[in-house]
Amino acid sequence: MERRAAAKTERERQGPSNRNRFVARAKTLAKDKTFREETERVRTLWNKERPGYPLNAKTWFPTSDTSDLPVGGGLFYPPDLRDALEADDERWADKKWWPSRADRERRWKLGHTEHLWRALVVSLASEVFPIDDFPHHLRQHPASLFVSLCVAFEPSSVPTSSVYAYSLEPQWAPAHPNDIEAFDAYLALRAKADALSSGLRQVAEGGAALSPAGAERLIRDGARAEASVSWSQRRDRASGFWFVPIVPELTARDWRDAEADALAASHARFGESVVAERIRHWRGEGLSNRAIAAKLGVTPPTVANHLKGSKT
Repeated sequence: MERRAAAKTERERQGPSNRNRFVARAKTLAKDKTFREETERVRTLWNKERPGYPLNAKTWFPTSDTSDLPVGGGLFYPPDLRDALEADDERWADKKWWPSRADRERRWKLGHTEHLWRALVVSLASEVFPIDDFPHHLRQHPASLFVSLCVAFEPSSVPTSSVYAYSLEPQWAPAHPNDIEAFDAYLALRAKADALSSGLRQVAEGGAALSPAGAERLIRDGARAEASVSWSQRRDRASGFWFVPIVPELTARDWRDAEADALAASHARFGESVVAERIRHWRGEGLSNRAIAAKLGVTPPTVANHLKGSKT
């Protein structure tokens, strides 16, 4: 009994988990009329700007097999856009195929279209999960998948488990993160530089001026050398490195020595102090306990306890 009471006291001291707050906020949004209207606004804007990759009329999120959903990189894509991106990637991975100017322009337009979709989703995610209330340091908003699914499907049917935050799942890298010479981009650029240097040296040794046709050939050879390295560096997950992104270059001994300070800093930046500060902020804006709880993904009693504690 005493152990359970101590564990409960410790949980109350630490406050609600960050992931649980994201999920609770998602449950509130799934029933929120204003959020549904915002998802419709994003859908309408997308279909107007990119009619070639439309989002069809909203349906309920599939309850059976979801393996065919066009999801990648923590984001749901309009199906036609995902198909176009995959087809273009396959075309560019063909060693025997050399892209024309039209091919390069098409790839640029596809990339711009993907960027537009991502920007629309992240903009809405940042609006309904503002960083002041839900601080994070991820490159992509933790709620991007949930929000993009709500744009495509009926929000009340989208699983709130699609919200993720601070995942500590192992990630894969083709080489040690500190070994720059083992990464595709570095090797590709070096191969291109070597090819250009070799070509220029041959021209110099021949004693002839570099003609426009010769310059074009040099550029083409450099691009081929760069592409061949990228094609050869196929990602084999049996090799490479798996890592958990917590703090860069942190050894086990460093973590043991720094654990107390790191946990204290993390608690101050993302834990209870943030929740308390945002509760006071929203109370100052005139919101009720229930409205504050809905905004922050906590319960009304949690809000009441914080407000009560701040008065003492």
